[in-house]
Amino acid sequence: MKKKPKIVLIVDHYPPPAGGMEAHAYELCKILKDQKKMELRAVIGFCSEKKELNYIDKTIVLPQKATIQPELIYKTIKKLKLEEGDVLFFNSLYWIRVIPELKVKFPQMIFLLRSGGNDIAQSEIRGKGKALKERRSFVVDSINKSVDFLIVNSRYSYRKICRFGLNKNKMKIVTGGVDVKRFKPVSISRKLKLREKFKLPIDKIIIVSSCRLVSFKGIDYVLRAISQSKTKDSVHYLLIGDGPEREKIMCLAGRLGLQNIITMTGEVSIDLIHHYYQLSDIYCHAPILKRNFVLGGSYIHTETMGRSFCEAMSTGLPIITTNVGGVPEVVKDRESGRLVPAKDVRSLREKIDFLILNESERQKMGLRGRKIAKDFSWEKVLEKYYLLNKLKHDK
Repeated sequence: MKKKPKIVLIVDHYPPPAGGMEAHAYELCKILKDQKKMELRAVIGFCSEKKELNYIDKTIVLPQKATIQPELIYKTIKKLKLEEGDVLFFNSLYWIRVIPELKVKFPQMIFLLRSGGNDIAQSEIRGKGKALKERRSFVVDSINKSVDFLIVNSRYSYRKICRFGLNKNKMKIVTGGVDVKRFKPVSISRKLKLREKFKLPIDKIIIVSSCRLVSFKGIDYVLRAISQSKTKDSVHYLLIGDGPEREKIMCLAGRLGLQNIITMTGEVSIDLIHHYYQLSDIYCHAPILKRNFVLGGSYIHTETMGRSFCEAMSTGLPIITTNVGGVPEVVKDRESGRLVPAKDVRSLREKIDFLILNESERQKMGLRGRKIAKDFSWEKVLEKYYLLNKLKHDK
């Protein structure tokens, strides 16, 4: 009988902070535990605090220095007694400095690395050069030599990082990863009960955004559009997430006179966040293309996929967002939502007004979005991951 391959999921912080890559790791861990084709042997993450190895439900927590000291993770992986054809799945670029040495130690295993595109463009790898091009060169060489498949989250990410010299034959596009059974539409009565539970108005159209509060997410443009909306008296804005822009956003909301129609939840548990989608009516955030300056260079940072769009569509919400990065690969204009140019407050406001005033169009877009979101389900994503395992064995 053919053995079931083992997979070790190697994440970054444990427990994971909020963010798209972190949500991917969390959801992937859950789905791998339930599927039958591979055995989830362990989940390995690091913690910035000094602590001993901690085995909790197959989770192994290492000190943060494990990302730069290969012997620490090498000893841990060796204890798992992996065999030829088993898989090491690195969910982020954090581990790139130890991957080459691990590949030398475990050449018979399949190395998968997932990238959101921005991480490779940024290449913030300490100790590998003061110039951005030098650090990127280290990242690209390490991937080309030691990773069997680089998983990217969109065609946009693929095109963006191809120009850095990555081997195209190693790159595979896998978009999505949403639990369509959890992120699902609910009845009106259930929606109202959720609003009562979370102390949100039951008689308003709730527009929701869920993201890290960083500048490229464009929350300030959403606030300006709502403040100019002719329908704002019927709106409540629900902002989920936390980050360095929180105080700035709160001050802007006050200056725009929106303090009475906005609820900022802060960071919400991954296990609870679907409830906030379910009690809402419209999903909106407006990412931009932003030039970020880092040591020795700069790069363009933007939304390369947008996990929250997948989650919102799966819950049956129509989307209003911007036509940047990988967003149009997820949100289909005039089908599951409306796309507007980045930083265009007027267009954003017009689309908000249109959907608020047209309930039937909200419902139609929500239904179409729910259907499209099934293409981003974990079942579809896992099938693509299984295929990578098969492709490696067939070589």
